[in-house]
Amino acid sequence: MLAAMTATAFGSLNLSSHLLKAVRDMGWTNPTDVQASTYNAIIQGHDLIIQSRTGTGKTGAFALPILDQRVDPGRLDTQVLILAPTRELASQSAQHIADLGQYTDIRTAAIY
Repeated sequence: MLAAMTATAFGSLNLSSHLLKAVRDMGWTNPTDVQASTYNAIIQGHDLIIQSRTGTGKTGAFALPILDQRVDPGRLDTQVLILAPTRELASQSAQHIADLGQYTDIRTAAIY
């Protein structure tokens, strides 16, 4: 079991300034429980399976650490594939990730 972080604000996650700005634009002030409890594990490269109700921040939980590690302009060689079970979820996830990465050179697309 992962130990929850004591983060009370996204600033305590040490996100890049680009991601912090996007998070603020989205109206997020504090990480959800699932985001706070998984961030460090994902940054450290651990594989996780996250199961949680709709609306609990799962997309942000995996997208924020992935995006944060890829913000460096010198890391253009990295690609990420996210599989979703439905077209709707793929579109929602792609839009969510695009919103989080709006101040970066990161590109996203939903393919179905």
